[in-house]
Amino acid sequence: MINLSSGVRRGLACVAMVAVLVAAYPDYNGEKGRAFPCPNDGDIDPCKCTYNGTTFSLDLTCDGLTDEDQLDQIFSSAFPVRAFTMLTLTNSNISKLKENVFHTISFEVIMLINNQLETVDSKALSSSYSTLQSFFLTQIGGETLSLTINDDLQQFKILTTIYIAGPYNNVPTLTSATLTTAILNVYELTELPPETFTAATALETIIMEDTKLDTIQKDTFSSLKSLKNLTLTGANINTLTASSMAFSSSLTLLDLHLNNIKTIEETAFQGISGNVNIKLNKNSLVELTEQPFLELLKNTTGSIDVSDNPLTCGCDLRWLVSLTDLDWARLVGLNSACDIDGTYDKDTLLDFLEYQCSTPVPSS
Repeated sequence: MINLSSGVRRGLACVAMVAVLVAAYPDYNGEKGRAFPCPNDGDIDPCKCTYNGTTFSLDLTCDGLTDEDQLDQIFSSAFPVRAFTMLTLTNSNISKLKENVFHTISFEVIMLINNQLETVDSKALSSSYSTLQSFFLTQIGGETLSLTINDDLQQFKILTTIYIAGPYNNVPTLTSATLTTAILNVYELTELPPETFTAATALETIIMEDTKLDTIQKDTFSSLKSLKNLTLTGANINTLTASSMAFSSSLTLLDLHLNNIKTIEETAFQGISGNVNIKLNKNSLVELTEQPFLELLKNTTGSIDVSDNPLTCGCDLRWLVSLTDLDWARLVGLNSACDIDGTYDKDTLLDFLEYQCSTPVPSS
């Protein structure tokens, strides 16, 4: 018996795979407009199929399709290989992906860019239920769109990333238990239903930038035990209400910068502890009240950035007297926001606050 190294065995396996494909596809060498292992060029025009023999990636790029019927016709063609790596569909007049639109062709990554897409029918992506890892949907500019995804995201076995960006006024309910990353930069979104993320229990990263959200409802994120990064920036959030920032995970980043936050209720932050960095810079905070900030500083070891806020820097800061030097250093941006220059060292400032804010006001 001859023992072969693992490298030789892999090489023989690749040769065997190629032999099988060639047997099934004898005109791979370019005859009839074919290039191994792609379909006939004319059958899929204007789509282009490309194969990388080094990485074994097989990609399909379609640009400028006229309608859904043309898309259906393309995927009705003879495909000698049905497992593709990536589909990129751009600049097409396709507002709906119909049921089984891709027939039996599967993809690991689907990128849909600038197609005016509004509806994904049930089972539209059924051929990729076992293979799809990343789904990207982007619309650049244009009128406000409402997005309907009827396909049950629970059906996707290894989906980890979903990215949706554009002038949409809603987001789908993320029912996938395998999702780890959700990026939802939907510019016309004004309301975030609290059940949006509830079933996506494996989520580690949520990023939402440049929406029109003005509030976050109670316990929107509290069920996500794996969440590490929550970024909600460039919106119009004005108040953090009770338990709106409640978590049951070990966050490392809570980024709320560039909103319009004026008020933070005492119980807005729940379950935040450990080495988490909190970014509240570039908001509209006037006061840094003892709660919730003292509790945040006691329970965390990361930084709390309050720079670029219009702080009044009055007796609302008296609680700073109880801070350690380390806690003081973690409250980033306080000096610049209060216009405290180098002539006021920490002890002098705290002595002033303690005296000014504990002395009774004389009666007239």
